[in-house]
Amino acid sequence: MSSTKRKDLPYSVDATSTPVISENEIIFGTSRDGLVALDRSTLNEKWHCSVGKALIYTSSYTRPDSQTIETSPIIVGNTVFVGASDGYLYAIDKNEGDITAKYNLGSPIFSSVSFSGNTLFVSDFGGNVYAFCMKSK
Repeated sequence: MSSTKRKDLPYSVDATSTPVISENEIIFGTSRDGLVALDRSTLNEKWHCSVGKALIYTSSYTRPDSQTIETSPIIVGNTVFVGASDGYLYAIDKNEGDITAKYNLGSPIFSSVSFSGNTLFVSDFGGNVYAFCMKSK
């Protein structure tokens, strides 16, 4: 059996976000501090990306300044896509953690984003389903 690594983090990770693992990163949402990427080999923070304040608060964290991400991020190329409780879909540079685009859906996003072909799909808490077609380079 392989060894287990453990590292205390300065973030509250009591969110339902499942980490996405790339060759070099572990990327996950937090309950108060947006999206975090750790270096996969050292578990040191690679970057942290803040999002807006949650529009509604789910139980266990009701702080008015929570930057909650309940969804699981996905990686498409060098972009991380994730929905947040602030009602925005975020496109984040996988290497630097910079927001490259964000789309206001107007309602919290509690479902994870999916990708098929050249289309990104996401649904919001208001019951809407969105499809974003990616342009070919």
